Amino acid sequence: MKKLITLFLAVAIIASLGIATSALDYQGNGVIKMGTAVVDGQLDPAYTGSLYFTGLGTGENAHGPAWDYTAEASIYLMYDNDNLYIFAEVIDNDLFSKGPDYCMGSNPYLNDCIEFRLNFEGKGGDDSESRNHKVSIDAYGFSCFGLERSYSFIDYANLEYATEITDAGYNVEVAIPCSRGSTNMIKAGKLGFTYQLNDINASGAHKRFTSSFVGEPVKNCVFYNLSTEKAVAGQGGAVTPTSSADTTTQKQEDTTPKVDDTTPKVDDTTSGNDNPATFDPFVIAVTLTAASGAAFVVASKKKH
Repeated sequence: MKKLITLFLAVAIIASLGIATSALDYQGNGVIKMGTAVVDGQLDPAYTGSLYFTGLGTGENAHGPAWDYTAEASIYLMYDNDNLYIFAEVIDNDLFSKGPDYCMGSNPYLNDCIEFRLNFEGKGGDDSESRNHKVSIDAYGFSCFGLERSYSFIDYANLEYATEITDAGYNVEVAIPCSRGSTNMIKAGKLGFTYQLNDINASGAHKRFTSSFVGEPVKNCVFYNLSTEKAVAGQGGAVTPTSSADTTTQKQEDTTPKVDDTTPKVDDTTSGNDNPATFDPFVIAVTLTAASGAAFVVASKKKH
């Protein structure tokens, strides 16, 4: 009987250690390594030697509502002494856009686009969402935008970014200064990161998806340490969310606007969105180019 009890306790201890290690994989074992990317919408091999995320858009939606649109993503991060580089490959078999006029408006997230939420200060806590900044780019590269409070921290107009339409969906890549001013993550020694994947269907209706990696509230970042080690292709650390999200994740009420509402509700982290959720006629024309492989590279000089 004592042997059975001892065996049971041993199994329980091993299981608890396994759970703890699984959680730590998202907060300590994955590090962002050093490397310089060419911002062209193509995956530089060095990205695979740093921290990256796969299977985003699969599993349980931390926002709460079912995710029944057809989009998922992989995201890669790398940095050098000047910039944080982020590359995202989005698989979306029904790619649409609300067009350039909508995309140039205030916080135009009701579109096919991906959001990177970043904390450069290295500080968590209950109020950490107020220190998060969003960098988001739509599938066709019409705009790079953020929350209203972030424009005093990040010079969006001069961020270099690129998008590429692929056979499977679209790629997004951006370089964000990371060694000076309010975005000096090198001083902090870590980066807070999370994401949101936005998808619209043919009628213009919008849904959003994010993962919970360690039970953090929706839109709060998870922190990853910076490493001075050089990123070597194929030697990175992958984070893949499972279908069973942490039960401590805080769900949020779905505030997704209805497509026929010309005054949609706004993202709860911004002061406004002046653009209606109705579809721009441009969407029909732009979807015809979805498999063209066209690439768009945008910087302060708007390179094409």
